[in-house]
Amino acid sequence: MKRWLLIIYCALCTCVKAQDTLKVKTDTSLITQKNFDISPQFRGGTGLLYKYLANNIRFPATCLNDSLTTFRCRVYVKFKIDEKGNVSAGQILRGCKYCSDCDKEALRVVASMPAWNPAISNNKAVKSEYCLPISFKVQ
Repeated sequence: MKRWLLIIYCALCTCVKAQDTLKVKTDTSLITQKNFDISPQFRGGTGLLYKYLANNIRFPATCLNDSLTTFRCRVYVKFKIDEKGNVSAGQILRGCKYCSDCDKEALRVVASMPAWNPAISNNKAVKSEYCLPISFKVQ
């Protein structure tokens, strides 16, 4: 029987929305907004975000079959964080071209995220958007 391994790789970066300014640089990095004094952050930091994703993402069974030996795909999810840190309005910026179920799983896990620490601007919590690349990999 084949050994399946799901590796979740998240390159965290803030996605920028200031007066309709959103800039995607490359496949692996998104630009941050400079207008925030403090960018939004998963409560507990990056390490706990990785742990949350590792514990909650389920690799879609429809992406696996017996002839598949390797599979790699990255899904970019953009979501809003309100002044209280609540996550909402997840949407796919760039999905997996091989398996639409990876897109659905990325949206599901983002929608179920606990509250974040909101962005701070001028000592006040403000609404923001965040882009989270989530990679699915089978070896």
